[in-house]
Formats: sequence, structure tokens, C-alpha cells
Amino acid sequence: MLLNFVPRNSSFLDITASGDEVSISDWVFPDIPSLSDHPYITFSLTPSGPPRPDCPRTKSNLFPNPKLCCLDTFHSALSRKAGLLSPLTSFCSSDEIDVHITSLIDTLKECALLSKLPFHRRPSQIPWWRKELWALRHRLRRAFQLKSRTLSPLNESSYRFLKAKYQRQLRRAKETSWKNFCSENLGGDVQDAIVKKISKRMC
Repeated sequence: MLLNFVPRNSSFLDITASGDEVSISDWVFPDIPSLSDHPYITFSLTPSGPPRPDCPRTKSNLFPNPKLCCLDTFHSALSRKAGLLSPLTSFCSSDEIDVHITSLIDTLKECALLSKLPFHRRPSQIPWWRKELWALRHRLRRAFQLKSRTLSPLNESSYRFLKAKYQRQLRRAKETSWKNFCSENLGGDVQDAIVKKISKRMC
């Protein structure tokens, strides 16, 4: 399309690319100054093919963390399943390419899930942490969220009450754990036992 005006001492080339599933219409240069060597371009986009289904990002279609997978198992599984994939030819349509990419992604995901290591929850290394403290901290967080959403005297007093209760029980649990530790190492070197405890946690 030709312009009814041409900027001086300048040359420009504007290209609008589209795919097989999109058609472009009403491609024009509006008679609006753009204060640039390139004028404004307006056009309409119309999908020419059927809409693709949405693929929400959920836990079911995510790959596992590579750190939690055995690479040897992944490589062996991938070498077995790679031969089952049909190779692409030199002349293939965009639909065939999409199908091949989907098959490749599914194969990689299947091999990654097969190589995923079993999950073992590490026990808590904090000697004074208890389930009661965890439950009380959970209630305190819920009270804080409620107070943040709806500020009222009732929510404020409930949050302050749970916060004070949690801090008291937390100090009491720490004191009890320290007394038990000192009683267990009463006949030995308490300082050496502390160093061993810290070294064990750092390993």
C-alpha cells in the first residue's frame, strides 16, 4: 500500500508476518503523524482455523524437578522410547509438526516421571519444635490474614491473644529443650556437645 506522504531523507520497510491459522485484513496506514520514520499501521486479525484448547498450568502437566530425578534412569528410559517416535520428513505440514512436538514433550515427561526419586521427608532438626507449636503458628497466621483483610477490634484482639500465646509457648519449649540438653550432658562437656550438635546439623 502506498502512502500519501513520504518522510524526507528516510527509507523504511514495514512487514507484517502471519501464520496459517490467522488471516489479516484491513491493513492500512492511517493518516496520523507518528513522529518517526515508520508510520502507524493498523490491521485486523481473524483466526482462520479452529481455536486451540486451553492448557492450564497445573501440577498434572508440569515436569518434575531435575534435582529429584535419577539421570541414569532418565537417559535409559529416553533411549528406549526415542525409537518409538516417528521421524519427521522433509515435507510435512504444520499440523504434523505440532503432533510431533506434542509426542516429544509427552515422551520427555513420561521418562522424567519414571526417573523421579522417591520423596522422603526429613525429620525436623529443631529439638524443641512440636506439633502443638506448628498448629498454634498456623492459627496465628490465619488470624493475621483475617486481621489484614478485615480490620476490626475483634480480629485485632484475637490476633494479639494468639501471638502472645504462641510466643510464650515458644519460649517455654526452648527453655525446656535447653534444660533437657544440659541434663543429658551433665557429666560431660556441655560445650563439646553443643559443637557436635551444630556440626551434625551443618552436615
